[in-house]
Amino acid sequence: MTGSAAQWKQLAVVNPNGDTLSFVNLNLKPPQPFCCFESESDLGLFGEHGIVSDPIEVIDSRTLRIPKFSFKASQTSDSYFFAGAGTEINKNSGIKAFIIGRDSTPDSCPMRKDLTDQTMTVRLDQSQTIYDIEWISVFSYKNSHDFGHLDIGLVENEEQVPPFIPDVRTSEPPRSARNC
Repeated sequence: MTGSAAQWKQLAVVNPNGDTLSFVNLNLKPPQPFCCFESESDLGLFGEHGIVSDPIEVIDSRTLRIPKFSFKASQTSDSYFFAGAGTEINKNSGIKAFIIGRDSTPDSCPMRKDLTDQTMTVRLDQSQTIYDIEWISVFSYKNSHDFGHLDIGLVENEEQVPPFIPDVRTSEPPRSARNC
């Protein structure tokens, strides 16, 4: 084996006789975080109760960063980040997403306090990836009402983002009681 790893063109599995059993070409560009989804120039989420954000970034296949998110959540009965597919946004077309650093699986708590220029990191449900959803919404589950959403339409073969890899070192055991 000669040369540095940076010079390699293929990684192969070879049997003791020297026959190549399998190989991977190393000349492909690795997946990168995707920036940005925007509904209008320089906007991300936009809607009722002061919902506004900068363009949404895709960190990996299940994680979104919503910079400068503002929302007057105290004016609503319950509000969640909600992601799904279809032309109508309702309880049957999406799933609640989790706010990293605040929610814990399997519980997602409603947003109740007003937020101003907060960076929100949102994780999709384990049954979803960024390629499965067509929109992300700030949604009242109780009233099945979309306060504001952003259309998303990544095509897996066109925009490759890094896969979601859970951090097993920080995973928490499931909680029996909600702490909302």
